[in-house]
Amino acid sequence: ALTDRGACFLVDALPEGLVELDLGDNRLHDPGAYVPPGSDLRLLRSLQRLNQLQVLGLANNRLQDPVIDTLCQDLLRCRTLRRLDLSGNNIHRGGFAVGRLLADHRKIEILDLHWNN
Repeated sequence: ALTDRGACFLVDALPEGLVELDLGDNRLHDPGAYVPPGSDLRLLRSLQRLNQLQVLGLANNRLQDPVIDTLCQDLLRCRTLRRLDLSGNNIHRGGFAVGRLLADHRKIEILDLHWNN
């Protein structure tokens, strides 16, 4: 399984024009680690360079609310995004950030949030 660090190396090697990326079922976040508000995964910074991304899959990575908050803010800059899969994570209050993303990013057509704890 990829960790945040490994996923960064992978994403940095991908072409900027990539349209679909599925990083589901990995270990992008250690569920036992404390993530202070406003912090993020290094992966989020790497994703910003994929300016043609239309499909992003981050299912089953145990992502928690602070990471989801930052992810949703960052995805506002990805104006080509059409589909987002955040299923199987640990999203609670982060649902508010997802709602703000949907309100401000009118091009997302498919959002999968099933099986969040």
